[in-house]
Amino acid sequence: ETWRKAMIWQLAKADRRPDMIVQALNDSDVQQAVLYAAEKGMKATTRCGGHSMAARFMRGSGMLIDVGHLDELEVDPETKTAKVGPGVFSRGLAEKLLEYDLAFPAAHCGTVPIGGYLLGGGVGLNANAWTDGLSIFGVKGVDIVTADGKMLHASETENPDLFWAARGGGPGLFGVVTR
Repeated sequence: ETWRKAMIWQLAKADRRPDMIVQALNDSDVQQAVLYAAEKGMKATTRCGGHSMAARFMRGSGMLIDVGHLDELEVDPETKTAKVGPGVFSRGLAEKLLEYDLAFPAAHCGTVPIGGYLLGGGVGLNANAWTDGLSIFGVKGVDIVTADGKMLHASETENPDLFWAARGGGPGLFGVVTR
């Protein structure tokens, strides 16, 4: 119960209780959790930081996969790109990009992890000016664990249907984005 309550940042807690909460530390943990859920016939959803006011990620049963610890952040200043784990806070991304005189339209609040923000569409600061309306349009690709436990990369040219779905799929997405 302590972990369940900690999954939601606001004081009003959703009265939904997953059967299991998995705190993933790496891609392999996510794959194992997805495979376990499939084996047991459990529905699964993900959580990055718990900022959803409706706690959309919190199920009344099944498995909650917390990807908040997947906080890898790597910037390539030459290509002006970054590899970002879903648990990276918007503030952390902004500070790291600033080191290279770069920026990305992140969430209004610095403590919102980039994963949930982007999978929800990415309505944030400067999105219209920098990424054609939504921050998710600035994403070039995602690494995603599919329902069968496979790790795939999706972009406009590689698994494009999956990439399209990930751009705004939110907690109902049929995979777990790890990067």
